[in-house]
Amino acid sequence: MNLTFKKILLIVLAVVLAAEIGFIFLLVSTGNTAPGGITLSTGTVMALATMPTAMEDFAYCIREIHAYAPEVKVTGAISNISFEMPARKYVNMNCMAYAIAAGLDSAIMDPCSQDMMGTIYACEALRMADKGGRKYNRAYRKGLFGQKK
Repeated sequence: MNLTFKKILLIVLAVVLAAEIGFIFLLVSTGNTAPGGITLSTGTVMALATMPTAMEDFAYCIREIHAYAPEVKVTGAISNISFEMPARKYVNMNCMAYAIAAGLDSAIMDPCSQDMMGTIYACEALRMADKGGRKYNRAYRKGLFGQKK
């Protein structure tokens, strides 16, 4: 594995940021997963029930990684935030929306959850990553989220 100095520095920065706020990076991939060749997985999103600042800390970590190295892709295990919470799907959907707004690039989640998919498509449309909501409308017509007809 040929790691450049910048890649090594980015990995160290990510680990330091994670340790500072209690996150553990489970995966650091230096393959062809991103233009810069690095994807960071914030595998342990802390549970809201045990750490009230979990969402803000997660968003802070995402923003700081992107501020320092915009080419690095960040992914996270979204459902961890709702551990020990009632009606977990609502916490998960809102965590996803908040994380996307902070710059989350991908997530470890249930892709069969229509509620979660609807949240993702709506966030992308609202933050203008989906110009005019075309992907949102197409996904709705395909039945990827929303009520079954």
